[in-house]
Amino acid sequence: MLKTFIYKLKTKSAKLFTGPNREILAELTRANLKKADYDSWLGILWSLTGSVASLLLFYIIFKANFGKDIKDYPVYLLSGMICVNFFSTVTIRMINTFFGYREFVLNSTVPREIILVSNLTVCVFKLAIDLLLCLILSAFYGTATLFSILLILPLMIVFVAFVFAISMFLSLIYCFAGDIEHIWSMGIRIVYFVTPVFYNIGHLHPITRKLIYLCNPLTPFVISIQNLFLGKIDMPIYIYSILTGIFLFICGYSIFIAIENSAMERA
Repeated sequence: MLKTFIYKLKTKSAKLFTGPNREILAELTRANLKKADYDSWLGILWSLTGSVASLLLFYIIFKANFGKDIKDYPVYLLSGMICVNFFSTVTIRMINTFFGYREFVLNSTVPREIILVSNLTVCVFKLAIDLLLCLILSAFYGTATLFSILLILPLMIVFVAFVFAISMFLSLIYCFAGDIEHIWSMGIRIVYFVTPVFYNIGHLHPITRKLIYLCNPLTPFVISIQNLFLGKIDMPIYIYSILTGIFLFICGYSIFIAIENSAMERA
């Protein structure tokens, strides 16, 4: 499976990164950034304002009951929020991508991944803004170390790839069953509660803790990013997050390659 995936990935990459396709990707990305108002300082400021407001709201609500035993709780809370917000935003944004670009997809030879990546780029830009804010907050509390900060980059690259794979899969499923958008939109609301964003997973019942850790692939990523911004390095969880993300990316992209043509016929 891995050899087949690598071969197909090389073939796809050769098409994806040709000059004309890079230009199309750049144009689509600029259009999406402009649409999202991230092409101006005012748009960036508005994005930061939204993140700060969400942090303050969650802090006020959860500090007394869930954050009293967590040191530097604002850093813990914001780093967890960043991961979950990115996951929910990307998956909801991209789930109906092919339906929205149906005519373009069916009447051009442009690789379909380019459309998905152009939408992903907007969310990655917002992710970078939030990570910068978290880094500033971490510096204020004096938590993150240089080594832990350096470990954040590879973790986030794999995390983005993992979320991208989930989004690709959902975008294909939408072509066959449009109701998945409503089901996913409702289900995504409980992600905050089944991911240790505002609470410490160690305080849960052992069975609940295992379920949240093993059945929710977001959990190791959230715990890892929280640890790194707090200056803690738990290598077993960190490595588990990396391996989980790589494995799910391979699975998701393999499925995409296998059924994308059938999905486009149903879009």
